[in-house]
Amino acid sequence: MLKTLPTLLVFTIFIKCIDSKEPIRSYVAIKNKTTTKGFIHEIAICDSQEKKILYRLKTSTSDIDTIILVDQQTKNIVANLEGIWVDGTFNVTFSIYDTKLNKWTDGTIKRIARVADDDYAIKYNNHHLNTDRRWYSKKVKLYYTTNKEYLARFRIRYRWFNWSPIKYDIQIYSNKVPDAVYFFLLTIMEHRGLSEE
Repeated sequence: MLKTLPTLLVFTIFIKCIDSKEPIRSYVAIKNKTTTKGFIHEIAICDSQEKKILYRLKTSTSDIDTIILVDQQTKNIVANLEGIWVDGTFNVTFSIYDTKLNKWTDGTIKRIARVADDDYAIKYNNHHLNTDRRWYSKKVKLYYTTNKEYLARFRIRYRWFNWSPIKYDIQIYSNKVPDAVYFFLLTIMEHRGLSEE
């Protein structure tokens, strides 16, 4: 018992340090029902004060499920994702436009099935990320697979009423991976029941 106490103390301090780290960017994602033909719903990505919509994630389902990320200012598609993720089958690829390099870069998201919850493995441009989420938690953290560097997190806000819109707080802690990666992952997890569990 005494041997495990120092280990628990170190682990608790580590978690507190992670939670106290200041984000470099913050967003609020708001799920909206859409009237756009062919799309099942949209998620608006707003600034942290919810005063300005920066991006829209539009999702459609057919033989291939699709998400497009639209820059609200330019109305251009800046990233897209295709695959199957709603049922037990999970196979997802995506492309993100890099304005500096003037090219599209591809990535993948894979589901890691666990007994009580699912985690996800993301590969993008030689970056390997993993999610960390417990079945009882509405908070999702993202890390580098190798060195466990903390990159981003999102969590659902508490809703007082069922008719209130579903909102997520997104916090970004690194510029190493485009924010679109986190937006896509949030959208997929939302479709798979994150807000309803």
